Amino acid sequence: MTDLDQNSLFPYREIVQSIIDRMSTALLNDDAVQFASCFSMPVVIQTFDDQRVISGLEELRRMFDDIRLVLTNFAVTTIVQRCSDAALIGSTRISACGEGHILSDAQVILPPFPILLGLHAVDGIWRVDTGQFAIIRGKWLTAALMGTVSLDREPPVAP
Repeated sequence: MTDLDQNSLFPYREIVQSIIDRMSTALLNDDAVQFASCFSMPVVIQTFDDQRVISGLEELRRMFDDIRLVLTNFAVTTIVQRCSDAALIGSTRISACGEGHILSDAQVILPPFPILLGLHAVDGIWRVDTGQFAIIRGKWLTAALMGTVSLDREPPVAP
């Protein structure tokens, strides 16, 4: 079975993959508008360390800037997020799971980490409203997601 055949059998996985590809591209291209278009408010972000509820676009922009700060510091060139499974829950909700990879050229910057996403449809447009990131190493990314990286201080030093 080809990937195209697989996608036609799993349309919700294809929807999720499209959104996370847009998110990754937006982060690498410094496109906060495209990044914001992937989310609906409020957004709940969770890691092993903490939980954050983002209620508006200004706060989402701060998270975007924090993530960009650490990605730039680590010279990240590639963000790969792969949706491995997704299912429709009710008529307006998709639950999905996958994995994230962050690289600088061929060097792994952060070991692969599991991702769980919840998407909600409003007027037929799917957007992320929950994200859980199982990041064990890479406290710099956890700090960016949780809003504890400050643009007023020096960014974390790359390993």
